[in-house]
Amino acid sequence: MESHFILTDTYPQFYNYTITTNCLIDFGSYTWRVLDLRDECALVISEKVVCFKYYNNVYHPTSWRECSMRRYLNSVFYHKFWEEDKKWIETVQLPFSYNPWYAMGNSMIGMETIDKIFLLSVEEVVRYFGDSGHLKNKIKSDEHRYMVFDEHNHARLAYDECNKAVPWVLRSPGIKTDSVLIVHGAGVNKGAIEMGGFTVTDHFGVRPAMWLNLRARMQVVPQEVRNVTENQDHDLYMLRKVRRW
Repeated sequence: MESHFILTDTYPQFYNYTITTNCLIDFGSYTWRVLDLRDECALVISEKVVCFKYYNNVYHPTSWRECSMRRYLNSVFYHKFWEEDKKWIETVQLPFSYNPWYAMGNSMIGMETIDKIFLLSVEEVVRYFGDSGHLKNKIKSDEHRYMVFDEHNHARLAYDECNKAVPWVLRSPGIKTDSVLIVHGAGVNKGAIEMGGFTVTDHFGVRPAMWLNLRARMQVVPQEVRNVTENQDHDLYMLRKVRRW
């Protein structure tokens, strides 16, 4: 059974306080899946797509550094969180993401970026959702020659609020600088990574990712609160953050 709990300044119910990779966290208005744990921080991605948007609002060569998707995630979407919640979100330096199959799409890569919220790269998707070696070894079939199509397709599927599988966009460039990689959501290719990419003005599902600062201390909730849950098979705790200065 997956761990599923809430990060909040009020009374979160912890079915399992130990945060592990692949557990689910309710944070802000969304549910997030933990992909990685490093230095008391957790890399999380939204469990479902949070919206459908274009990678860039104008059809021309672009990169993650310049695209309108990056501006949206680090402004409009970021400001959907309460001020207290924002203190959990780390500012990180993202390495540039390239297309390991098609060099032409890499000419607009640009420098590393500083972000709070971002999209996963194709390398990160393979690392965290399953690596068959197809990406690194450029394994292509006649039927799926432009895709990473392997046994991990199902793990890469994303769903909307109606639990319908939908395509979602990555930050890595496609075969050209006016295209971007996506994970397919329907048909025989669902879950496969489209290495040729789609045009940057197409609409795809958005799964934001971010690093959350988990430096905190646990405190048992007062007895009068604990009495409410004494007949349940889990404890109730308070989580208080300890921020770095």
